[in-house]
Amino acid sequence: MAEPSIHDIISKNFSAVSKDEWLQAAKAEMPENISVENLLWTVDGLAFSPYYMKEDLKQTQYLKSFHHFSHRLLSSSWLNMPEIRVINEKEANEKSLSVLQGGANAIEFDITNLQDPDVSKIIDGIRWDHCPISFKISDTRMVTKIFACAEKYDPLIVTGAIWWKQSSETDQLYTIAKQFLEKYKNYHLLGIEIPPSTPIKEISSALVQGVKLLDEMTDLKLDRNAIFRSISLSLTCDENILVNIAKLKSIRILWYQLSQAFKILDYEQADLQIRCQTGKKFDEKFQPHGNMIRNTYQAISAIAGGADVLTIISGNAKSDYMTDRVARNVSNILKEESHFDKVTDPLAGSYIIEKMVHEFSQAAWADFQQLLS
Repeated sequence: MAEPSIHDIISKNFSAVSKDEWLQAAKAEMPENISVENLLWTVDGLAFSPYYMKEDLKQTQYLKSFHHFSHRLLSSSWLNMPEIRVINEKEANEKSLSVLQGGANAIEFDITNLQDPDVSKIIDGIRWDHCPISFKISDTRMVTKIFACAEKYDPLIVTGAIWWKQSSETDQLYTIAKQFLEKYKNYHLLGIEIPPSTPIKEISSALVQGVKLLDEMTDLKLDRNAIFRSISLSLTCDENILVNIAKLKSIRILWYQLSQAFKILDYEQADLQIRCQTGKKFDEKFQPHGNMIRNTYQAISAIAGGADVLTIISGNAKSDYMTDRVARNVSNILKEESHFDKVTDPLAGSYIIEKMVHEFSQAAWADFQQLLS
């Protein structure tokens, strides 16, 4: 005889409760001077209830087609990518080799503080065919030097991203992009960093910058499919787990909608690479382990939201070997011991997440349209 399913057991032992019954129970347990309305909470002016049921989500049925990211099933899930700020090429190289041996499987070099750095010395000994290498740059001329180091590899296996800041050199970036965009098809040459803000502003800002890139680079007669696929987005997580998850899910949905509006061929929602980094907020009163815990639940929210790349900031305002190692191992433990990579979309169908994703998407798309008008 087959054992009863968990659903049968729950149905047998717990009777269904209507939303009105829940509200009455909640009201009975609350102080007389506080109403159920006091339990409402807001994000970016959007109000959310403390309790949702299936009937509250009639407008969100379309989200079912965005559940279960296929890339989680076809790859080793997210990349563990520490960031190394380059002050000295030799020291940065030694540190990068150490963190890769210690469990990282991607690396990012911030070379914005060096005048004319030698990229070949920085990445010496790192196999670009085995490890995605990313860069944060302030001088777009560095792109040529970066790809000069990739010449010995098959262009199709060179992966990573270049994060750049919009500046007076934007036109020069476009000219340089024209040289490399179609050759290095799997490299995210157009990495866009979205500064921390409210979730709606972050999402709409990403959409606006994506449209700007497409419009201006298409004028250079570049293939817009290549442009769109070369874009990667970098966002920051904060302490609000639900907001982080909903923000990432919403941005992926609206980015897919953007791809359809521009008729990007064969583009799927999983094709957008999203990099998340933990916040850089440090509070000494919670040391020595407070920031490690904060990093952990921010990383969990990024993974649950569908991030492809994780950069976990060291637990102290001034990083050292041990705090860097702890930050790196947060990602490794979530994968190797907690098995967060084994479930492709753990919160698919969650009533509160579905409601938040829907509301975020509606509000961000409206803000995006207003910014473009």
